[in-house]
Amino acid sequence: MTENLSKNTIEEIVYLLGNPVDSEDFLSLLNVYPSFKIPFIIEETRKYLNYFSTYLRDAEFQKRIFEIITISYEICDLVDNIPDVLVKTTFVNLLELYLDYSKIERKDEILNIFGISFDTLAPGPKILNLCLLVEPVLKSKEYLLDRGKLAEIEVVYSPMTSTEIYLKNEIDRWIKNQKLDLSKQDFLLTQLSAILRDLAVKYGINTTTEEFMELEIECKEMLTMQFTVLSLMIELGDEDLTPKPLA
Repeated sequence: MTENLSKNTIEEIVYLLGNPVDSEDFLSLLNVYPSFKIPFIIEETRKYLNYFSTYLRDAEFQKRIFEIITISYEICDLVDNIPDVLVKTTFVNLLELYLDYSKIERKDEILNIFGISFDTLAPGPKILNLCLLVEPVLKSKEYLLDRGKLAEIEVVYSPMTSTEIYLKNEIDRWIKNQKLDLSKQDFLLTQLSAILRDLAVKYGINTTTEEFMELEIECKEMLTMQFTVLSLMIELGDEDLTPKPLA
């Protein structure tokens, strides 16, 4: 009964996201978690989608939300935290998108203003406000052109080699084993670079190439995202992030 319910819910999630993958591929995103926890994650993901209301009818929003879900699954260490991680990753992702395409120079000041204004709002209204902000961005020619360029790059360049994938997985494991402390960001980023370079030398990868530099940037972004989520969790504290069902 539970298995059938989870399967139906996955199909519903995939449908609401515009069918970016089939149900089996979506389920494969959860392979890193214990099987008995997967129904909980699926149910919480479906509840999370309630935040977006009619925005789920927009193809660009569907793509963005699917990316946010994928990132959240990748960075969430404790299954019970998945509702919080989904919400806080959404804040980071949509706000970064808005700032990147709004040509705003004083980003820190704007972030502070948003933080103050959002203090009085529950997560649902916060997300809807961010959706209102990013809606023009997702429809802009610049954003759509960038997405098109990204798609072309993904087609033109060959996928990562098995060694590069192995290195990223090793770094991912290293990050998950660290006790993250916001005061030690620079130290951990430096340590990450050193470990990555040691691994590269061990496996005969030239650390002076553009490909390796890109790999290093991607690995640093993995750690930076963890710090960003941690910062949001500290800021939001014990606030109830449970989504309310759509009327």
